[in-house]
Amino acid sequence: MTSVIIPDSVTFIGDGAFRNNQLTSISIGNNVTFSGGDEVFEYGFDNFYNKNGRIAGMYILREGQWYMMHN
Repeated sequence: MTSVIIPDSVTFIGDGAFRNNQLTSISIGNNVTFSGGDEVFEYGFDNFYNKNGRIAGMYILREGQWYMMHN
């Protein structure tokens, strides 16, 4: 799997839910909570999303770094 859409209706994602995938894009709603810190996604998306205010939007992975796409 290379991309995932997580709608606003999802409020919690558990450990390892998207680990071992090849995600390069994530579309996510506001204020989704992750369990276990940096354990849900590869490449630290959990920390990036939390540190940037849990803002809904499209995020992409480039060269091991997550970025939020501007609308």
